[in-house]
Amino acid sequence: MRKLLIAVASLAVVAAGTATAATFRVSITDTAFTPKTITVTAGDTVTWRNDGKQNHQVVASSGAFASPVLRPGQSYSFRFTGEGRHAYRDALKPTLTGTVVVKAPPPPPAGISLAGSQPILVAGQSFRLAGAVSTQQANQTIEIYTRPYPQSSFQLLSTVKSITGGYWDFVHTPSVLTTYYVRWVEKKVNSNQAVIEVRPRMTIAYNRYTKKFSARAYGVTGNATRYVYLQRLSTLGQWINTAKVTLGTDNAALFSAKLPKGSYRYRMFMTVNQAGPGYLGGWSGTLLIGIR
Repeated sequence: MRKLLIAVASLAVVAAGTATAATFRVSITDTAFTPKTITVTAGDTVTWRNDGKQNHQVVASSGAFASPVLRPGQSYSFRFTGEGRHAYRDALKPTLTGTVVVKAPPPPPAGISLAGSQPILVAGQSFRLAGAVSTQQANQTIEIYTRPYPQSSFQLLSTVKSITGGYWDFVHTPSVLTTYYVRWVEKKVNSNQAVIEVRPRMTIAYNRYTKKFSARAYGVTGNATRYVYLQRLSTLGQWINTAKVTLGTDNAALFSAKLPKGSYRYRMFMTVNQAGPGYLGGWSGTLLIGIR
């Protein structure tokens, strides 16, 4: 959960956005500053360039900034961080004056972030969607939209309210590949999209008396005949198919398989093609079976 909150905080910063700082240029001639008055935004930089034939020096009346003596062709830059009005002059020729008007930056655009606690789930498993509104306000209305595969349009799933700090979260259990986004109702803005994939939940059991395996797949839908594989973990750490098994209409099977002597780990495996559209491949937990 801590990692998810860190991701949400990072996304909130991105969603809030930052203004791009600009650089403005003022030409110093031997007779004037051009332009004499310039308006910038807090965070912007002003660069004075000596385009005359004499030396000049830019000095703020308030003492906020002062350039070195600028010979012809040299420049001086200053970044303005707060709003206000700054009068300045040429210290070497005080009759030359100018003004920089600094206005406050515009508020960042409203935004809302979205992150999922994990990108891949096992069928029946829940996960947490979370995010934050850029203003960090509580009691903001968040609509959650989903598009389960193979739907072509999003549908409203639920509505939640943000809490202190602008954070919100929601727990959901998708049954198939699903795409999510959220909408901040008060500001009429949407989040990024998050895609959650689902793989079948597979089970395996072995009866030592009947020498038979039982297997079942959960979460997949449709009436197609499905095949799964009994796999054995080799001494080289590779899963080897040892039997191909057809599941019944209930996605379950009871079967026998010839097992080699020794102790090996076994599992059931379903390929992505057998799982079907909207699902990933799946596998069960493992069994340690010893044959003498």
